[in-house]
Amino acid sequence: MIEFYSTFNFNSMQWIQVTFCAIGIGMAKTGLGGIGLLVVPIMENLFGVKSSTGVLLILLILADFLGVGFYHRHANLNILIKLIPSTAIGIIIGVVIGEWINEEQFGIIFIGIIFIGISLTFLPFDQKNDSNNRNIIYTTIIGFLGGLATMIGNAAGPILTIYLLYMGYEKNKFIGTAAWFFLVVNLIKLPFHIIVWKTISISVVLFDISKSPFILIGAFLGVSMAMLITAGTQLSWPLITGGKPILSLPPMVIIAYEGTLLGAVLFTIVGVLFESRLPRVGLGLYDDRITEGYIGLLLNVTEDNDFAIKKLLQKHGAQELKEEG
Repeated sequence: MIEFYSTFNFNSMQWIQVTFCAIGIGMAKTGLGGIGLLVVPIMENLFGVKSSTGVLLILLILADFLGVGFYHRHANLNILIKLIPSTAIGIIIGVVIGEWINEEQFGIIFIGIIFIGISLTFLPFDQKNDSNNRNIIYTTIIGFLGGLATMIGNAAGPILTIYLLYMGYEKNKFIGTAAWFFLVVNLIKLPFHIIVWKTISISVVLFDISKSPFILIGAFLGVSMAMLITAGTQLSWPLITGGKPILSLPPMVIIAYEGTLLGAVLFTIVGVLFESRLPRVGLGLYDDRITEGYIGLLLNVTEDNDFAIKKLLQKHGAQELKEEG
């Protein structure tokens, strides 16, 4: 196991970040929906944008089995049947796009998909009528965007959350449908990551399995935090009605569920800002002449090779050199 860990060449802080991501995935599946969106950029920094999608996929599948185990009887199969075909198309297109775009374009497409999914909720659809033609179109578009987002950055969560909230599903149906959707979709993605993108190998699988206990810890923490927040709220502002106990499990579950949705919305907003690297206080070494057709290179150099790199750039016609830090 020590030899396996050494192949990733991580320092102590990076291993802490990986562990946090595994715990965050477990929490996202059980109590703090949306926190998974913060995991994506952290894993991107550690493994690279494209490679991180494969590493994350195995962790997500392990967590999905956990979610399905709790809520497998509450899924809306009709919605899954309508979503999966267009989602599969989105996944295939995502595979093709991923073959010819670079790392930075991955992030740009991901952010664009999220905003498109959010904007669709403002269109006039009938939430209560699944057979409505406009609803079918809406479901198809959401499925396609979800498939594209999940293949590009394992980020279909915000889109599906917005969709299920908009459709007005009750608690168990919401969680059960989402759990089954992500399990099926992630299993569809698995062969593409192994065969086409080659982002999943034996070492990646072993790495993810070694982090699976932290997913269980995150799941426990997610449920515990949801219940503790609910119980703390009831104890802080007790409402005694007809002699009923202040701490009662049935209403606590409902309030915890609402808190989960609130967390999903808040963490989605924070995650989008984090993924977009916003807010940015300064532009660093940016030069206005770049917009006029000039080419700028941003290089991170050490004191040992600083002089040699300057000579090399000047030799090849660099008009101006700027330093920062």
